[in-house]
Amino acid sequence: ATERDKKQIGSENSFFEAGNLIAQQTKEASFEAIKKYEEALAGFREIGRRNQEADTLNRIGVIFYELGESQKALDYMT
Repeated sequence: ATERDKKQIGSENSFFEAGNLIAQQTKEASFEAIKKYEEALAGFREIGRRNQEADTLNRIGVIFYELGESQKALDYMT
């Protein structure tokens, strides 16, 4: 596998780990999910995966919205 492939796989793994954390439906898990999404986001940006970057930004925004942090949500969603 190329370095790009490895970065893609690592980013996807972080993305899916974040989804598993969200399923726990706790505030603590939500903050951990944001960290995982941030890891995924960095990787997607590095390899130019714009669709996955947009999806990740949206998911982070939704988490912040659900946590009652509207301004942070807007920062990620706009």
